[in-house]
Amino acid sequence: MRTARFGDLFQLERIPLDPDPSEAYVQIGIRSFGRGIFHRPAVAPEGLSKLRYFCINPGRIVFSNIMAWEGAIALTGSQDEGTVGSQRFLSYAPISREVSPQYYNYFFQTEAGLRLVRSGSTGTVKRNQTLSPRVIENFLVPFPSLDEQRRIASLLDSIIRVTEADSSTSQVEAALPSSFLSAAFSGSAPTAKVKDLLFLSRQPVDVDNETAYKAVGIRSFGKGMIFYPPSRGDQLSKLRYFKFPGEALAISNIKAWEGAVAVTPHATSEYVASNRFLFYLPKEDSIDVRFACYYLISEEGLYQIGLASPGSADRNRTLAVDRFAEVRIPVPPKDVQQRVVAMLDKVHKEWVQALERRNALRAALRSSALNAAFTGKL
Repeated sequence: MRTARFGDLFQLERIPLDPDPSEAYVQIGIRSFGRGIFHRPAVAPEGLSKLRYFCINPGRIVFSNIMAWEGAIALTGSQDEGTVGSQRFLSYAPISREVSPQYYNYFFQTEAGLRLVRSGSTGTVKRNQTLSPRVIENFLVPFPSLDEQRRIASLLDSIIRVTEADSSTSQVEAALPSSFLSAAFSGSAPTAKVKDLLFLSRQPVDVDNETAYKAVGIRSFGKGMIFYPPSRGDQLSKLRYFKFPGEALAISNIKAWEGAVAVTPHATSEYVASNRFLFYLPKEDSIDVRFACYYLISEEGLYQIGLASPGSADRNRTLAVDRFAEVRIPVPPKDVQQRVVAMLDKVHKEWVQALERRNALRAALRSSALNAAFTGKL
């Protein structure tokens, strides 16, 4: 097969963002292992990090310069128009009429494509394996005819569409079924206000630009916490940051209405969270924070959180601390709470394991299809 230099087919596109204080900006991220682009919640300019930002356009191949070695490469679509990406995201626009961006996006997800990317990612520590534009542009990539590129891309589109037909619901499926939660909290029990059971606990951090920090997030639908790779202080957003305790109830104040509630692990000293996250510890022994967490992601709990989160647009539905303090939580005897937690933990574990088995089969089929397509077997 003919080959060509990637830089002769695509060019780096850098359109600097000029932040408008009255606008909110949606940042992109790229999932590893070829799982595509995701959007972060919209933020005002002060919610962006101290890095430079650029406008993102559809039809571009985007590399995460620090995670491309792990397959964090994606093709932008119409849904990404109007988003922004930090300088960490290298966006390439086609400059030749003889290329299909979709074909080359798939190529970089194959074993051959990833070997190429890894060979050009400098550094020995994972977070330092950085890919530069100069290296990307010197990659020698397959260059079949445009018709062949389109044929392969179309075929892979069809195969992957089948394997991932229900991927849009996987986030919801990974959460506990609402029926289990409803059943767990259907019994009568006395209730108490959050302010009488829990207290807010977090310790301010004086962020140093040269120091590495591990930031956290919270997934929606009760799916637990996110632990991001280390990043320097100058890569964190301009929000305030805090240390937080272990075994605490954790809530995202902008996504609480969608079930972004979790319990922090035992050891958390190396992690920080922005002021968008609230952490609560028990005032007394009458409440188990794990029980409180499960209740708050139940239908009844989410209803109360919704009432405490004023606003009509997703990005404006912020949980008010004073209103959350008035939310009522059932408080059965402690042994009952612990039995409910044990039961829901077991159900959740089995639910997630089933989902992981299905996702593993899906990933294997995707990988086989990609490698077959680029070795002349499709």
